[in-house]
Amino acid sequence: MATPNIYFDACAFIEIAKGQFSVAQSPDRVAETKACRQLLTLARNGEIQIYTSTLTIAEAVHIGDVPPKEEAQKFLERLVLSGRDGVIMVSPDPFIVEMARDLTWKNGIAGGVADRIHIASALHAKCDEMISVDGKLAKRANTHKIEGLSIIAAINSRYLPRQDNDLFEK
Repeated sequence: MATPNIYFDACAFIEIAKGQFSVAQSPDRVAETKACRQLLTLARNGEIQIYTSTLTIAEAVHIGDVPPKEEAQKFLERLVLSGRDGVIMVSPDPFIVEMARDLTWKNGIAGGVADRIHIASALHAKCDEMISVDGKLAKRANTHKIEGLSIIAAINSRYLPRQDNDLFEK
């Protein structure tokens, strides 16, 4: 069986960093952060593959403070770029950018260009789930499923072990 591919948009990394540095989060975001961390653990163990766009480098830049404290900067950089946490980068080449354009032209998705590049990157990486913690991506895209890609909250990932009940407490 092939290793499942999932995609994290930038907000997933921001929420993980907020959890790491005890930045105030709503109960829903705490559950999302725990789910994202669990998915990262699965990726580190080789059970899934997590992809994100190189755009995430520019988007995941703060956890409240601007500029963020140096330790938060280093944490975000390591998390996204090191490869130690099982994150695989997707660079938006001309084919991905064209696919992002076609999401508007062919699918009627009028979300922002960064959102469409994230979606196109997930499609390019053949992901079946796209984790979007803030819930706004699917709303801006006006859909929760695009060409086999489900845009979901981390707690709804089918790859999370369901016996971890405290993960879903709110």
